Amino acid sequence: MKINFRKFRDYYKLTAIMLLNICLLFILVNILGFVGINIRENYFKQKTVIAEKYGEAALERVYPGLTAREIAEIQRESWSNVYLYEPFTQFKERPTSGNYVNVAEAGFRITKNQGPWPPDPENFNVFLFGGSTTFGYGLPDNQTIASYLQDYLSQVKEERVAVYNFGRGAYFSTQERIFFEQLLTSGHIPDLAIFIDGLNEFYFNQPLFTKHLEQFQRFNGEPLGALKFYGSMEIKKLPITRLARFFGDLIIKKEELSEKVAYNDPSVINQLINRYLENKKIIEAAAAVYEVAPIFVWQPAPNYKYDLQYHLFAGNGDFDANNYIEYGYPQIAEMYEKGLLGDNFFWRADIQEGIKEPLYVDKVHYTAGMSQKLAKIIVDLLYNGAD
Repeated sequence: MKINFRKFRDYYKLTAIMLLNICLLFILVNILGFVGINIRENYFKQKTVIAEKYGEAALERVYPGLTAREIAEIQRESWSNVYLYEPFTQFKERPTSGNYVNVAEAGFRITKNQGPWPPDPENFNVFLFGGSTTFGYGLPDNQTIASYLQDYLSQVKEERVAVYNFGRGAYFSTQERIFFEQLLTSGHIPDLAIFIDGLNEFYFNQPLFTKHLEQFQRFNGEPLGALKFYGSMEIKKLPITRLARFFGDLIIKKEELSEKVAYNDPSVINQLINRYLENKKIIEAAAAVYEVAPIFVWQPAPNYKYDLQYHLFAGNGDFDANNYIEYGYPQIAEMYEKGLLGDNFFWRADIQEGIKEPLYVDKVHYTAGMSQKLAKIIVDLLYNGAD
């Protein structure tokens, strides 16, 4: 059989040129994407995603007295801090030092008149647990619930008060319980432990990065498994992939991405409520051994007894998985009314009812005024005989 080397050479050249052009095009698109993303993130640095979507005028209403640049910096510092891995709880807030958001190496966010670490046993030490609303996403250090608790508790206690803000983004009661136990076993024993929950109880049924860890575990048993896993993670970081996600989000409606969920499913709601109640029992048991007073606060949520016409960032009123709140909160309220949740449980989910003003700096996180209101109510319930 006679081989036509000239024809083979021509085919080879054509294929090589096509592959080279594809590679060059891929590189060019990624370069252009990289430039475009950087222009979006840096050139328009004064505007956050929220400002672009709802306008700076809306943000100025919930950040009175601050400039657009200051507001943008607060939001960037709140949302740009990448989580770090932590055993047992899965992740934690990264230690950081900024103009508005500061997190200590020990894992707590800095509050006004921050106490020392380790805690001084001569002080009245308060550990505060919760999710991103407790951490104070969207707020500077001195306007979080913890900072206002520091102020109000100092007015009623003779000892020096030291509040430690252990709120962490995306945490729910299971992670808070484990975190509390880890602190106790490390010898850090507070006088009072406050757990602020509700919002994340109906949003998360497992820790935030569970699917990533499951994916890693699946790859781990395969040849070159780690390489496959990290390769898939790196592909997601490519500019072309990020651009595809950006334009995909603009084109594809949410209803087309996933099936609608029945947020009033009683089996799901009962399971989430039972998880919270069991975690509460375990926290109480551990606290009793270490002579810590535990307090449980059920927090306000935007889609429960709040007039959304005053919510500047509610959009179409769809709160994703937080829609479970509309059906789960009434069940907790009924249990509270029946006295089933104990004397250390404070139901304060309805404190925003009838308030005709903005109470959120984004879809779910509190304004400084709302944080202050919740802190004052907690202290009044504890020390001033309020009901």
